[in-house]
Amino acid sequence: MLFDVRPLGRVGLQRKTVPDLFASIRDGRLTRSVSAMSALDVAVLVIEGEVRWSAAGVAEPDVPDGRPVTSWHRDAYRSLLWSVRARGIWVEAVPDVDSTVATVLSLHRWANKATHDALDRRPGRRGADTAALHVLQGLAGIGPRLAGRIVEHFHGLPIAWTVTERELAAVRGIGPVRARRLSESLAGQHCRLAGDERGGGASSAGLPGERA
Repeated sequence: MLFDVRPLGRVGLQRKTVPDLFASIRDGRLTRSVSAMSALDVAVLVIEGEVRWSAAGVAEPDVPDGRPVTSWHRDAYRSLLWSVRARGIWVEAVPDVDSTVATVLSLHRWANKATHDALDRRPGRRGADTAALHVLQGLAGIGPRLAGRIVEHFHGLPIAWTVTERELAAVRGIGPVRARRLSESLAGQHCRLAGDERGGGASSAGLPGERA
C-alpha cells in the first residue's frame, strides 16, 4: 500500500504473514522489498502472525505433529528485524488480519494529521520549538523530520531578523512588547550567540546584529 501525504511525502506499508516472511527471505523477495521501501519517506513493514519459540529459542509447530514455520533461531530472527529497522523501516508485529487492518487505518489517520509535533513540545519552552518547526517547514524542500533535525542540531531556529527590535516595534500594531516576543520566538538563544560570535554586537535590548 502506497499513498502520498503532505507534508510527510510518500508513505508505504507492506504486509507479510510470518510464513511468507520466511519464504521471502529464501527467495530474495524481502531483500528487494526492503530496498524499495528504503526510498520512501515513511515505510512500515507489518508482520502478521506469531512465531512460537521454545525456551531454547527454536521455533515450535503451531499444531501438534506439525512442522515449525522456520528453522531459524530466535536470535537470528531478531537480528533480521534489527537489520530491517536499520534501513529506516518501521516494523509492526500484529497477531491477525484484523489487527493488520486496524494498523493500516491508524497509519492513514496519523499520516493525514496536519502536524506531527507532539514530541517536540517541551515543557517550559512555550511553544518555541513548535514555532521554529513551522517556520522551517515553510521553506522549500523541508518537511517535519528535516525541520526537527535542524532545530535539534542548532538548539533552536538558526535564522535571525535583518531588522532591529526597535525597527520592528515601529511597525503599526506591533509595539515594543510584541517586538520583543517576535524577536525571541524567531531568533532564539542560538542565533543570539551566533550574532555575538560574528561580531554583530547584539545588545540586550535588540535582535542579533543590532547596532548599539
